[in-house]
Amino acid sequence: MIEIIHVLSSWPFAALCLGVVIIIAFKSTIQTKLSQILHVNGPWVNVGFDKADAQSAGQNEQENRPQLPEPKILRSTRPPDNTIYTPLEQNLLRSLEQDYNSDIALQRDWAIRMWAAAAVERSHEAAYRLIFGSQIAALNALNQRGPIDVSEGIRLFNDAVAADPSFYDGSNFSFETWAGFLRNAGLIETSSTNLAPGTKAAITPTGRDFLVWMAARAVNPEKRG
Repeated sequence: MIEIIHVLSSWPFAALCLGVVIIIAFKSTIQTKLSQILHVNGPWVNVGFDKADAQSAGQNEQENRPQLPEPKILRSTRPPDNTIYTPLEQNLLRSLEQDYNSDIALQRDWAIRMWAAAAVERSHEAAYRLIFGSQIAALNALNQRGPIDVSEGIRLFNDAVAADPSFYDGSNFSFETWAGFLRNAGLIETSSTNLAPGTKAAITPTGRDFLVWMAARAVNPEKRG
């Protein structure tokens, strides 16, 4: 994420936001590869409030979401003109040509990197909308201390419920769902699928990148829950 932030700060904002457009001709191949590399079973649900049942529903939605068919786009087909996209595409193309000396392969590589950065950004934003304050605290603990026993996670969860019982009231929200959100979003990994004492939990590179993203975007870590 630090590398991505450096790239973002050195490019025109509008050009970076639409980096994906310059590689539309490569969409079919790139989309397949990135879906394999960046596959996250996390919540891709657009909600703007912190609620235990919303987090659970977000996980269920992702698990039950059907796979969309690969779009049939001919590689020789150019995207149609668009009053919003086309001017930004032209600016991005000029920036790529100027900064990378008309090296098509290098332009493509950086366009792919910008698209990957946008995908990670979207994933972090989706996770942040649903994550609870206690889960952020758990990520910070894992990042600072390394792998810990799930029993400590259970204690964090019970403390969170005791501190704000009305938040969890009526949601039937268990520790397994609480920890499962972090695991399904790719933020932590566990030594066993069984989320019971004796199982070790550790933060993933994606989890560390999520914390870096939070700091870079100056989002509030003191969320409810």
